[in-house]
Amino acid sequence: MGSRSEGIKHLFGVKGIYFVVATNIDQLSESVKAVYGAGFDGARYLKRFFDLEYTLPEPDRFAFARYLFSSIQCPESSLLYTGLNSQNLSTDTNDSLPLLFKHYSDYFECGLRDQIQIIKIIESAFIYLQHNQINIHLLLFLAMLYHRSSTIFNSVTEYGNLSDRTGFQTLKLNPAIGGFNIETYDSQLGGGFYPAKKYVPIPEIATIFLEAKDKLTEEALGLNNIRSDDFPKNLRRCLFHGATTGSESIWKQNINKYVDIVRFSGGI
Repeated sequence: MGSRSEGIKHLFGVKGIYFVVATNIDQLSESVKAVYGAGFDGARYLKRFFDLEYTLPEPDRFAFARYLFSSIQCPESSLLYTGLNSQNLSTDTNDSLPLLFKHYSDYFECGLRDQIQIIKIIESAFIYLQHNQINIHLLLFLAMLYHRSSTIFNSVTEYGNLSDRTGFQTLKLNPAIGGFNIETYDSQLGGGFYPAKKYVPIPEIATIFLEAKDKLTEEALGLNNIRSDDFPKNLRRCLFHGATTGSESIWKQNINKYVDIVRFSGGI
């Protein structure tokens, strides 16, 4: 970089001509120190070549997610099973995908480049699942986990949990980030249901699916006791869509189908 900067400085030091160099000054300073020695002031050295510095702010993550989804063919909103109502989502139905994507990318600490790569997995999955109801929470979790670590993805989907055994905890993700603040109803003494608010972290949502793989009956799955507004348990209702009966439970087939879709799409 130093020789290139010298070239720019000497060959194009013409009045009225300006060069804009996009770089990370902090990282570049460390590179300079690696060449001239640990005690060398790399930042001060670079000021010989750059007259002004501008820091571009990171774009709004929700706006960036909207941009990403505007570039791909998305399914109709009626095909997306979110388990949440419009009040919980706090957005227009057409923006539910970008909003959910933002929640999950926040939790998985995805940078802009990560999100661009993940949207390609999502797009491939949408093509495969076209005209089918889509359990978007399951798809987003699996896609982002696969992008973060295919090894941990394979371990989590094999053992069906997020324990230390699968290596998931080594990611050190913060469950207080990316989750959903929702309004629900809790039963209390005296009968009836009363309004309440709760925070649902992403790991709790993922566990709803992972634990379902080992359930053998609908009773064990708890479908008969799940209210339509009981998020995230109500997400299990979508596990009956898009799978055929066979030796395995319908919901296990469905979950495995999503795992295969993400693995195939992410491996392209």
